[in-house]
Amino acid sequence: MTIIEQPFNFHKLLLSELVCTLSHGRLEMTKNKKNAPEQSIATNDQESDLHWEVPITLCLQGGENLRYCLGLSEEDVLFSAGYLFADARGYLLYRAADEVQKAGMYLMRLQEAVSEELDKTDKTHVTRLITTHVIEEQQARIRRLLELLVMLVLFSTTNDQPYYQHMLRFEALDDILSKNDDLKEFYGARNANLDHSISMHIDAIKEDEKQINLAKCWYLRKRSSIKMISNPLPGRILSSMRSRIRSSLPLMTNNEKLLFGFTYGASYGRASENVHFSPMQFDLPQNVTYEYHIGLLCASILDRCYLLLGQPDVPGLKKIHDSLNRTTSTELVKKVTVREMEIGNIVLAYGDLAEIIDVKTSSHGYRSYLVRYLAEKPMPQISKDWFPAYLVQLLYTKTQFMEKIAIREKEGSIPAGTLGLMKGFSEEELLGLIRESMVVIWNVGLRDWIRKKQS
Repeated sequence: MTIIEQPFNFHKLLLSELVCTLSHGRLEMTKNKKNAPEQSIATNDQESDLHWEVPITLCLQGGENLRYCLGLSEEDVLFSAGYLFADARGYLLYRAADEVQKAGMYLMRLQEAVSEELDKTDKTHVTRLITTHVIEEQQARIRRLLELLVMLVLFSTTNDQPYYQHMLRFEALDDILSKNDDLKEFYGARNANLDHSISMHIDAIKEDEKQINLAKCWYLRKRSSIKMISNPLPGRILSSMRSRIRSSLPLMTNNEKLLFGFTYGASYGRASENVHFSPMQFDLPQNVTYEYHIGLLCASILDRCYLLLGQPDVPGLKKIHDSLNRTTSTELVKKVTVREMEIGNIVLAYGDLAEIIDVKTSSHGYRSYLVRYLAEKPMPQISKDWFPAYLVQLLYTKTQFMEKIAIREKEGSIPAGTLGLMKGFSEEELLGLIRESMVVIWNVGLRDWIRKKQS
């Protein structure tokens, strides 16, 4: 496990709660209440795995419910550019339904592929190749879903048709710029027809700008008029995924933050690593399949679409929305990003005995703790180091130590007056005593017990 991998199976826990909610009776994935038959999912008395069936049903039926809300035909979407739609939001959400349903189809194929579990004791290169192939395919799908979810979260701040049209126009402009730039670099000349299309898009964008507030355009690298860009370059007009994630995190629900792992690198960055080739060897995760992660991503995407549409009267989408709202993860978020600890606390820092000597809080509200190693050091020359909150586990506090002394004195196992004597110690003297006591306990058995629990 690398330092950015969080040692908690959040996705499994959250989907388990969603499973419990959605699988009580029937999962209503209907187009309307009057004449559409209910789609049921397998119950416990059926030979079915709900952790596969729920996300698959949710993706396939939920995507169909979303299409029903939009009132667009397949021909509309296939043969017209998105920025030409009066309902440009509907066009984007139709494409979101595509991604959700493709994820459901992928999960069906993945379930079949892993129906016979790989022998993890088999160390041959064939097993490794099969495992990495499954992981790489999944991460490509997860990466697309993460990009979509970030876009939907950010559109909650610009949920008006002109912003959707403006963004789609810029996407088209960037695509044409890239094509002509490619021709110039590799074939030595630009295409005049493409240049004319670029000019037409720029003129249309100038008109679009009359209906929007450019300061709100999160999808632009520079939130200024296109008139200020004398020579627009491909890849330089739209905002980066890192900046979008940074802007979207404060707007996300706790469940959505858990899906992202709270940072660029923990989820999207890791997915990108698996999509791109690299000669570096990455550690294989314990879990080969991520049906939990994909299922929750699709549930969150459907919920965001439902909210952008103004919560239409569609039972299937409403059930997902209500289920996610009942799935609280406030304590999980706090456990990962903050963890209430103080200077002087004795902790495990990534499994090593240490003492907190400083605390920092980032602009995102996450905490890191500077610890001093009290026993073994991962690297002999490093005696102290910073760790994110989720890698620091509280062992003992000064308050707990004094409470133990009071109990022991009352029991008569230590001399009377010990507690009063210790209360007269300075802060550093008391912390030094606690430190020494914990090192002794660590050496006589605590270390071995913790190592055994971690293995």
